[in-house]
Amino acid sequence: MKKLLIIMFIFLCSSCALINDPPMRTVNISSDNVFSIRGEVFNYAKRYVPVTIYNPNIYSININVDGSDYIVEKYDSMRFE
Repeated sequence: MKKLLIIMFIFLCSSCALINDPPMRTVNISSDNVFSIRGEVFNYAKRYVPVTIYNPNIYSININVDGSDYIVEKYDSMRFE
């Protein structure tokens, strides 16, 4: 019984060491107009990538993502990865 517990403990420790998730990257998203992410409306948001931004307005909007400007047309979406 003791040997089995030791083997299970070693297996558990070694399998946890094999898990290597890549670090999650965040982006800062801002706009003078409102935009939507997953049904919520924002002027500013900080999200993990990948993220899809939707423009619910009847006009195109400018969006700044980490210092880069993008234009999202009316009722259109843009995905950042």
